[in-house]
Amino acid sequence: MRNLGLAFLCLNMLACSHDFGLMKMEDTLSSYGAAIRWGLFEKAADFQDPKHRTPLDLRDLKDIHVTAYDPIYRKEEKGSKVVRQTVEIRYYREPAIAENTIVDHQTWRFDEERGDWLLASKLPSFQP
Repeated sequence: MRNLGLAFLCLNMLACSHDFGLMKMEDTLSSYGAAIRWGLFEKAADFQDPKHRTPLDLRDLKDIHVTAYDPIYRKEEKGSKVVRQTVEIRYYREPAIAENTIVDHQTWRFDEERGDWLLASKLPSFQP
């Protein structure tokens, strides 16, 4: 009976660490989405892996207003710490009043050294 209790405790601890990792991923993806929604593109760029970071043209982005950021697909690759997410982003560019829609395909990787999820793909491209 004692061994059964110990086995249960070990399994529970493993489940908790998995749940913590899942919560960390959810928090990171949610925070990134909020940065995009609020037009905080410099903050969104901070989520990028420094190896894949590209310079931002903030003058071009100042006229972008995001009206919706809706995740439509997410898949964790089994056996790896990679998540692929597809998001639909609706926005308009001042002074235009027409709303545009883009589909953003994201790749997220867990960085063991940092202990955090990093965006391995580019920031969304808001084409005029």
